[in-house]
Amino acid sequence: MSNNQIKDDPFSDEHAYQAQPDPNITKLQKSLEETTGLMRDNIRKKEETGELLDENVQLTENLKLTATSFRDQSKKVKNQMWKKNLKLKLCLFLVILIILAAIIIPIVIHFSK
Repeated sequence: MSNNQIKDDPFSDEHAYQAQPDPNITKLQKSLEETTGLMRDNIRKKEETGELLDENVQLTENLKLTATSFRDQSKKVKNQMWKKNLKLKLCLFLVILIILAAIIIPIVIHFSK
């Protein structure tokens, strides 16, 4: 390349040192950098939100399984307690019946003579 072509090339380093930066271009570059930063922040937040959603879905599934297990176990315990309560009531009824029989039978025998 000739020396004359280098001076006319707007992209050469020599030309860059001579040119004054245009304030509009500087503002535009600054605005572009801010916008790029905001977009990167938004993408990062979106990724975090996606991760949180995946985590929440997993926690929800675990909670559903735990709730189902809890329901089944509580039904079993309820039935066991119902049976225990029924046995207790039957035993109490028999004890009261025996006590009444022990009281009534001697009285009936005494007055029947």
